[in-house]
Amino acid sequence: MSRRPRRALATALGLTAALIVAASPPGAAASSRAAGPSAAPSTIRVPDDAPSIQAAVDRASPGTLVLVAPGVYRQTVLVTHPDVVIRGLDRNRTILDGGFRLRDGIAVVADGVAVENLTARDYLGNGFVWRGVDGYRGSYLTASRMGQYGLFASRSQHGQLDHSYASGAVEAGVYVGACNPCHALVTDDVAEHNAVGFLATNASGDVLVARSRWRRNRIGIAATSSDLEPMPPQDGLVIAGNEVTGGRPADAPRPAELDPLDGAGVAVVGTLDDVVTRNRVDGAARYGIIVTSSPSLDGRQRPSLRNRVQANAVRRSGAADLVLAAASPDSGNCFARNQFGTSEPADLEHAAPCEGRASATVGEGALSGTGLFGRRAVPRGLSSRQTPPAPREPGLPDAARAAAHPATAEPSTPVDPAAVGIPPPPR
Repeated sequence: MSRRPRRALATALGLTAALIVAASPPGAAASSRAAGPSAAPSTIRVPDDAPSIQAAVDRASPGTLVLVAPGVYRQTVLVTHPDVVIRGLDRNRTILDGGFRLRDGIAVVADGVAVENLTARDYLGNGFVWRGVDGYRGSYLTASRMGQYGLFASRSQHGQLDHSYASGAVEAGVYVGACNPCHALVTDDVAEHNAVGFLATNASGDVLVARSRWRRNRIGIAATSSDLEPMPPQDGLVIAGNEVTGGRPADAPRPAELDPLDGAGVAVVGTLDDVVTRNRVDGAARYGIIVTSSPSLDGRQRPSLRNRVQANAVRRSGAADLVLAAASPDSGNCFARNQFGTSEPADLEHAAPCEGRASATVGEGALSGTGLFGRRAVPRGLSSRQTPPAPREPGLPDAARAAAHPATAEPSTPVDPAAVGIPPPPR
């Protein structure tokens, strides 16, 4: 994988994790990769200039805009050419349709590819995929009724997923994983009717999830470490300014591996140095925000260490608003300045404060990580095709004429976690 200039890190709010603040407009910063052919950027129109999206991307050179007319395209697109922008003219009418027969909508294995203003629906695997790339962006995308994930970025760096919508995914609506450092930003997204709204597994180093709405998912947001994926443990994720509402909806698939946390708003599972701040979590069926250990391949529990849960507004959770499971006084997990009603253990902010030492009795009355993840059969849940279709979503402004920016300077949306506030209560 090629190397790009590392983004500047910001420390804000006195947090221990690295926070992303990306200050340049899309495409503004130069990549350290060698530039492609010096030809002027071109536009390939589908179907006017090429009969299919695949035919267009196969002809594309760095800087090319593949502009796709409204229509239903029953295909899988594999992108192997770098620094290409694939854009639909109409987000809601430019549709890739898998017919519950094809695996993925658009699969990208080249650096610097941006995908914009499209819908993918009814695939057995994933809607939009980036694997093993340096530089990626997914903007104004809709992914509906997926057998695995809606938007999926794995083993990839320097990425941004923004203004997108994901529903009906059996695994997760939006996923970032198996990267260290990731240098990734997930912002201004909406996910609903998924097993998990947003899932980060072994995603470490400059990962910010901000200003998004995760509603009516079985689990809203989950950060996890897994020995089954590359680069464990997960370390240094920041979850800031999100709205997480509802839990255990009947029209969403059940989470398989995370089924013990079904009904959680935000779940931090076997991770290190994550920060959960200024989020609103409302109406979780079981736990509002839970920090717990996770099972490892050797049968032991992988601990969660030094995670900070502070300045969140959590209410109306079915079991408890704030939970520290498998609690111990030397774990470094802490809770401070949250608005909440109930906690396990009781009086959690005094038992595990962010200033001062944890109480020696913090584990009394705490849930057991082993108990949470004891062996159990997961009841069969909904398939993706049983979930609701996607609604119409706002499209990319001026899609026909907007300049094309390959994903060579990601993340490219300015987001300052210190300036992100708690979302207002849902109406």
